[in-house]
Amino acid sequence: MNISKLKNENAELRETVRTLTKEVEKLRASRPLTPPHDSPSKVFFDNVSPNAKKRAALRLKDKKENLSRGISDQIKHKFGINLSKRSAPKEPSQSSLQTQIEDFLSRDDISKLCPDKHKQIDGHQIQYRLNHLNILHQQFELESNIDIDYVTFTRYVPSYIQKPNHDSWRSCLCIICLNPQLKYEKIAPIEE
Repeated sequence: MNISKLKNENAELRETVRTLTKEVEKLRASRPLTPPHDSPSKVFFDNVSPNAKKRAALRLKDKKENLSRGISDQIKHKFGINLSKRSAPKEPSQSSLQTQIEDFLSRDDISKLCPDKHKQIDGHQIQYRLNHLNILHQQFELESNIDIDYVTFTRYVPSYIQKPNHDSWRSCLCIICLNPQLKYEKIAPIEE
């Protein structure tokens, strides 16, 4: 009798365990899954500014050869930075001020094209300034009503707009022509 009583209690306990196991499974299925905890370095990296991320990624790409094996894959999976891709340098966008200065200096009354069409810098034919930069700076300020200091103005002068020297033109200067002076020098000895 004692044995049959123990067998009945054991069967009841097994049934209770089965029902409780089913309830636990139901609760687990209804509960949203908790995401795995991010590492502190991932949390830190996610809260860094985008420019700092770019700088760090570029530094890592430069030091890629010195990294131990497998680190670049871990960085790729952990932070989403692919160290195998070489990033092309981005073209800096021109500011409106820089565009205005370039347009101003490209005018025909400010600069003249180099007579030699094959002289180019950055895909532009060289242009020679007709005045000194101080004068051009003042003229730009007067015409555009933009108050800009001289250093900023000179910083935005394109590289293909240059100061001419005496060998630059390979012809007359078109502003102050040397032809009359040359003619006078040739005629003066004949008259004597």
